[in-house]
Amino acid sequence: MKLVAVTGCPTGIAHSQMAAESLEEAVKDSDDEIKVEVHGSSGTENVLEDEDIEEADAAIVASDISVPTERFEDMPSVHTEVQAAVTDAEALIEKAKEAVENGENRVEYKSSTNSMGIMKKIKELLP
Repeated sequence: MKLVAVTGCPTGIAHSQMAAESLEEAVKDSDDEIKVEVHGSSGTENVLEDEDIEEADAAIVASDISVPTERFEDMPSVHTEVQAAVTDAEALIEKAKEAVENGENRVEYKSSTNSMGIMKKIKELLP
C-alpha cells in the first residue's frame, strides 16, 4: 500500500521528526511505502507533491497544529495527534489500511499511550 502522511508539532521539530521516523520505520520491512511531510517551528520539510497524493491509497495526519488537510478529503485518511505517530505508528498504518478496505474517508484515532510513551521513545533513541 502507498501512503502519505503529515506530522506537525507547535513547539519545534523534534516530535514532528520523531513521528515521521516512526511512521517510516513502521513500513520498513513491508511492501508498504510512505512519504511523510514534516511541519515544525522551522517550517515544512519533505513537502508532499500533488503526484504523491494522487498515487497514495491513504493518508495519515498526525499533528497538533493546523496543517492543510483539504488535499486528503477524497481519500481514506486517519487523523490523530503527533504523539500517536511516535508511539503507535504500526497501529496508524493498520487504521489507514482498514479505512481503505472500509471505504472510510476520515477516521479519527485516539492513542492509548500518554506522554510517558514519548519519553520512552526518546530514551530508546538516545545512545
